[in-house]
Amino acid sequence: MKSLTTSLLLIFSLVFSKQVFAQECINAPDCFLLATQYGNTAEAVAWYDRALGYWTAGNNDTTLLYDIYSGRGNAHQSLKDYTKALQDFNKLIQLRPKDKRILSVAYTSRGNVMDATGNEKGAVASYTKSIEIYPPNMIALGNRAYTNYRLGEKDQAIADFKLWAELGSTRALSILYQEFQIDWLEAHKAALAKDEQWQKFNAERERAKALVVEEKYQEAYELYIKVFDLFGERKDAEAQCEINTEQAYIQNQLKDYRRAITWGSRAVYSSYATSLAYTELATAHYMDGNKVKAVELCQEGAEKFPNGYEIQGLGNWIFKKEAYDSYIAKDYERSYDYYYTAYEYNNKDIEAIKYAGHSAYNAKAYKAALDCYNIAVNINPAARGELQQYIDYCSSMSN
Repeated sequence: MKSLTTSLLLIFSLVFSKQVFAQECINAPDCFLLATQYGNTAEAVAWYDRALGYWTAGNNDTTLLYDIYSGRGNAHQSLKDYTKALQDFNKLIQLRPKDKRILSVAYTSRGNVMDATGNEKGAVASYTKSIEIYPPNMIALGNRAYTNYRLGEKDQAIADFKLWAELGSTRALSILYQEFQIDWLEAHKAALAKDEQWQKFNAERERAKALVVEEKYQEAYELYIKVFDLFGERKDAEAQCEINTEQAYIQNQLKDYRRAITWGSRAVYSSYATSLAYTELATAHYMDGNKVKAVELCQEGAEKFPNGYEIQGLGNWIFKKEAYDSYIAKDYERSYDYYYTAYEYNNKDIEAIKYAGHSAYNAKAYKAALDCYNIAVNINPAARGELQQYIDYCSSMSN
């Protein structure tokens, strides 16, 4: 990224940093909600600790207690504090929740920690326990497939990937094809055609999508909550991530950006994040006024998904918008930085690189301006007629 001044992220931090008001929570549910908005970070751990502190033995909402331990364990794992992560997941198992789905999550999560710390055989055993407790368990099945593959248990890994695909995983289809040259698409379709549970759940999901197209956002939002729980019965994290992303989109359309941040965070900080998930979360932060966080998410999303047109498009739009405001204010060094970055998000955007050139020209940075004008002409040779006078002048000033 080129800059006439200093690092672009620092510029955003200086220009757009706003006062952060202290957030408070007065009960366990509020603290838990705040924790989920911070993803898997140290800040999230602090809020989970607060939530646990408010939770009392007389509280009948045991599901919330399980969610706190699970969420905090995930945050500890993301922070590579594996000892504390394992403690949280073991505690969850020791509580022996009656809901088998919750217990299976604990075993899956414990398996993830074991896998991360090199205890791959222990991880496989934990994943297997999770699958036995609550089948079908797509998360544990997928994780066991990956771990068996790393252990060199090729036949077992392929069997797991095939079953995972037959339960609806498109990621498993891709892995089978790319890693083992196995085309399992027809088997995937045939299995789902016979899977009455999946057919029922997917029909509801398609109905929710149709409501979004009709802009019946509140109805879609409520139906997606139901659909999310339905796919939770299969531990289909891929589908749930997509649903979380759709919920973030809905809240962005309703201009409830704080709620959009909550849903978007769940999608981005899952194992199945997509370019679209990053786009919705970054949009929510930007519209909520946190431009620094929006830029961070655009950069992170673009790195993870270099071909993700959604996050590329949003990054381009954000920087062009900020560039225009800076250009009008005659802050040409900053508008150059923003316009050039907008071009980096979309290297076909001739307007962005052209105005990066105009910004540099007005800042008397003629070599930078000439570079931009030449790029614009390479994108569209017809632009030479408009830009020739600038090219000639910048060339004379650069010699």
